[in-house]
Amino acid sequence: MPAIGHFLLVAVAMTWASTAQPQSPCGDWNPVPMPGAAGNGLASVSASSPMDVWAVWKAVYHWNGIAWTEVPALGLGHPDPLGYADTSFSAVAAVAPRGAWIVGYTSFVGTPQTLAERWDGSKWTAIPSPVITGGSFFDAITALDANDAWAVGARA
Repeated sequence: MPAIGHFLLVAVAMTWASTAQPQSPCGDWNPVPMPGAAGNGLASVSASSPMDVWAVWKAVYHWNGIAWTEVPALGLGHPDPLGYADTSFSAVAAVAPRGAWIVGYTSFVGTPQTLAERWDGSKWTAIPSPVITGGSFFDAITALDANDAWAVGARA
């Protein structure tokens, strides 16, 4: 455990030191329109190539090299009739055009539970994840390939 704390301390120091250095220009930003819901903000973005970029938060978006489109995910679009359900994706990991992962939480009546889904090139599939009394959620994910991903989170 001490090695993790040491690593984090070094990462923070390196980040702080780099902000004091003059920044070199890296070119112009090219704004690209996104579907309307993306205007509420995004939590994470990941790319496996310039033609395969994913972005998430209250929806899932895919860039195909030409335009952004909203892609239906299992945890979204199923509101509870009383208005208590909520789903958010906090992180995405793209590994190939036919391999990506999204994680976050879904909740019903205010109790969040972890949510993980995998993209197979045509649809998202829910992956069983822990259900913890009192609630839990995923914050981040990294993936080595379409069948090997690691997620972290916390209890609610």
